[in-house]
Amino acid sequence: MTVTWKSGSRGNSLKRMPVVSLWFEERDYAALQRIVNDPKAMPLSFEDWKKNAELFERNWKRNGHLVTRVVVDPDLFLRYCAARSKDPSGNMLKDFGYAWIEAGKSL
Repeated sequence: MTVTWKSGSRGNSLKRMPVVSLWFEERDYAALQRIVNDPKAMPLSFEDWKKNAELFERNWKRNGHLVTRVVVDPDLFLRYCAARSKDPSGNMLKDFGYAWIEAGKSL
């Protein structure tokens, strides 16, 4: 999905991509930490991650962006990475989120 809007009085047309918010269920968080093994993508505690994720969403929404939350299932994420011969990582989490939206949530 692409959103087009006019910026200021100059009338420049800008395109914005939807923002993907990766969402983790508390019950899956420890498993995803082990799978991804990336402290930047997965802070030490679920509570820290959730606080940061909610702030991320609020900031993007406040600036007029469409934010789409994608709940990451550990098993599905591992299959997604394996099908692409990639190691699970923070970057692959992002790829997974955008692929999920592009595929209409039918990966």
